[in-house]
Amino acid sequence: ALSLPAFDLGWLLVCSLLLVLVAPLPGMTLQTILLLYAVLIDQTRLQPGVVSLLFLLWGTVPNPTAQGFARAHLLTLWLFAGFHKLLSPAFLNDTAPRLLTGFPLDLPQWLITNGGYVIAFAELGTGLLALSRRTRKAAALMAFGLHTAILLNLSQLGINRNDAVWPWNVALA
Repeated sequence: ALSLPAFDLGWLLVCSLLLVLVAPLPGMTLQTILLLYAVLIDQTRLQPGVVSLLFLLWGTVPNPTAQGFARAHLLTLWLFAGFHKLLSPAFLNDTAPRLLTGFPLDLPQWLITNGGYVIAFAELGTGLLALSRRTRKAAALMAFGLHTAILLNLSQLGINRNDAVWPWNVALA
C-alpha cells in the first residue's frame, strides 16, 4: 500500500453509485477514482469482483468502445471460467458435486456426478453464444440462469458461503 491518507471510503463509494442513478457519467467517474484510490491505499486490493463490476458499469455507457470492452470482459470471464473448470480435476470431482448437493433439491445422481461438466459447459456456452450478435439474447438468458443458480447456491438457500461474490452474480445475471 502507498503511504497516502487512508480513510474509510465505503460511504463515498455507495454515494458515487447513487450519483450514477441521477448523473451517470460523473457518478461512474467518481466511482472509478474512488476505487482506484481504495486499491492504492489497500482497502479493496485488486479484487476481481470489484473490478468486474466497474467494467460492467462502464459498459452501460452508449459508447461502442465502452460496450465492446465490457463485452470482451464478459466473454473472457465466461470462457476462462469454463475452460478452467474443465481442466480442474478438483472442481470436477470434489467442488462441483459439493456445490450441487448444497441445493435444497433432490438432484439426480448423474447430475451430481457430472455437474462439474454441466457447469463448465454452461459457462463456455454462455461465452460462445455472446460472441455473435445473433446469439447474444440466448447468451443473456444463459447468463441469467447460470448466475441466478450460482447466487441461489451460494446464498442462505444453498450452502451460505462466499457472500463477497453475491453482488457480482446479481450483476452478471
